[in-house]
Amino acid sequence: MRAFLAFAIVFCALTGLWLLWAAPAFYLPEQSDSGCGWWIDATGARLIGLALAAIAVAGWRLVRAAARRILPDARWQRRHALLTLGALALLVWASARAPYVAEPAGGGLPLTCLSGTRQP
Repeated sequence: MRAFLAFAIVFCALTGLWLLWAAPAFYLPEQSDSGCGWWIDATGARLIGLALAAIAVAGWRLVRAAARRILPDARWQRRHALLTLGALALLVWASARAPYVAEPAGGGLPLTCLSGTRQP
């Protein structure tokens, strides 16, 4: 379990920092219909990167608290909850502002996609 936790923290930190730095626009296909999905622009990529970095910080804070073998006080717990909820809010915001589109072909901007059908 420790190896997985370390992997998850490092993965979130590295991926979050890369998304913050590079901010690539990308297409995120829907699981049930890969022909449609969400178009994440550079701003959305930065929001997701910030959320992943916050998740990595929250995980590291938990590891440090567990290593001390003392129960954190209420103030620490409130700050940790705000950090975690802030990361979740960033993920929700990034997904809410992403348009639902058809798979982009040739690297151009994708067309709007409604219920699995392509609309011009």
